[in-house]
Amino acid sequence: MEVSKQRKWQNKFRKGWFERMVFEMLGDHTCGGWGDVPLSWASMDVKSRDCEYVIAFKNDAFEIGLGYPDRWRIFMPRNVFLRFSLWYLWKWGWSEWFGIRRKLWYWLLAGHIRQHYPWWNQEDK
Repeated sequence: MEVSKQRKWQNKFRKGWFERMVFEMLGDHTCGGWGDVPLSWASMDVKSRDCEYVIAFKNDAFEIGLGYPDRWRIFMPRNVFLRFSLWYLWKWGWSEWFGIRRKLWYWLLAGHIRQHYPWWNQEDK
């Protein structure tokens, strides 16, 4: 009789151990306990000159919020944000050669201006 009670307890303990382990590994542990939805608390602050921007995952990481530290400007679904991001990476990588095309164009423009308009870059003496 004692053995059957012990096996019953062991089976009850083992039941779902793999699911619990994977669930804990995948979740964000910001609130303690079992964890939260992945990326639900992820955010990034970006400082640009005199302004600060914030981008964050909202609504259990189904939406992306863009805005300022004191107010949000736009919310968009995650799939729309992904399409914007992929479009930008495609344009930057393919059309702009990862930024080299733009730098080369401005370098050639500056050379053209120095050659044809020598008075343009002269400093007052």
